[in-house]
Amino acid sequence: MPPKLNEIPLNDLPKWSGWTAKLIGIEDFAAVTRDLNKIHAEYSQDKWQKCADNFEKSGGKLNAHDLRVIYYDANSEKRRAAIINGKLVDACNADVMGWYDEVLTSAMAPAVAGARTIVELGCGLGHMLWLMRERFPGLQYRGGDYADSAVALASRLYKSTPDISLSKFDFYASTYDLIEKADGPVVVFTSQALEQVPKSAGVIETLSKHKNKISRVFHMEPAYALYDDGTLLGQLRRRYIELNDYNRDLISTLKARKDVEILRLEPHIVGWNPFNSLALTEWRFR
Repeated sequence: MPPKLNEIPLNDLPKWSGWTAKLIGIEDFAAVTRDLNKIHAEYSQDKWQKCADNFEKSGGKLNAHDLRVIYYDANSEKRRAAIINGKLVDACNADVMGWYDEVLTSAMAPAVAGARTIVELGCGLGHMLWLMRERFPGLQYRGGDYADSAVALASRLYKSTPDISLSKFDFYASTYDLIEKADGPVVVFTSQALEQVPKSAGVIETLSKHKNKISRVFHMEPAYALYDDGTLLGQLRRRYIELNDYNRDLISTLKARKDVEILRLEPHIVGWNPFNSLALTEWRFR
C-alpha cells in the first residue's frame, strides 16, 4: 500500500510548482530539443558529474542509494508535490523513492524469478540495479547509459560486486550489444530513461532484434497517450511533456505492434512532480 499522505487540490498547484506558470504561459519557457547534445549537457556534464564530485568528496564512501538521494535532492525529507498511486500529494523525496521502488520491484518479481540477467537501458549510475540486486540476489545485472561520467563512476561503485556492470549505451543504436551479450532469459527495464527519447518506435524495433532472449520488458515512463482525458491536469501534463520534448509515443507504439503483447498498463502510478506522471508498463514479444 502507498504511504498515507495529504492530497493537494488542483487549485493549490501553483503554490507547489513553478511549472504551473510556465505551462499556462504566464512565465516564458523555451521549449527543449531533447537530442544527444542535450543528454550530454544535462546528464554527463551536470547531474551525474555532480554525483561523481560528491563521491570523491566522501572518499569513495557513498553507495548507490546515497548518490540517488543527492541526485534528487540532498535533503530526502524535502516536501514536494508528487504523484503516488494516481493522487496529487504532499510528499517527501523518501516517500516517492520508497513507493517507486516498491511498485517497480514488486511488478518485476515474477518475471525476475525466471530470468538469468536483468538489463536496464539508460541506467544512470545503476542505482535501480543495485536495489534489485539487494532484493533479487543470484542474478547478473547489466546496465547501459549514454553518460560517460555515469559509466565511469559506476565502475568504481561496483568494483566489489562483479554481478553488476555498466557500459556505454545509446538508445539510437541499431543493435543492443548489452542484451546480445547477456545470458538469457533476459528481463529488460527502463526507469525514467526512455522519456529522454521523444520517439520510441526505433527503440522497440531494435529490441525486437533480440526478442529470442527477452522474456519481459518493463517501463516506468511518461504515458503521453494516457493524458488525453479531457481534464485540465491532463492537458497540463501533455504540455509539460511537449515543452521538455520527452517521450510521446511509447504506449501508441506498443499498441500498434502485432508482435507485442501488453500485459500490464497502470497509468499515473508515480511522479516526482505533478506534471510528469509515470505509468508502469509490462509487455513481451509474441
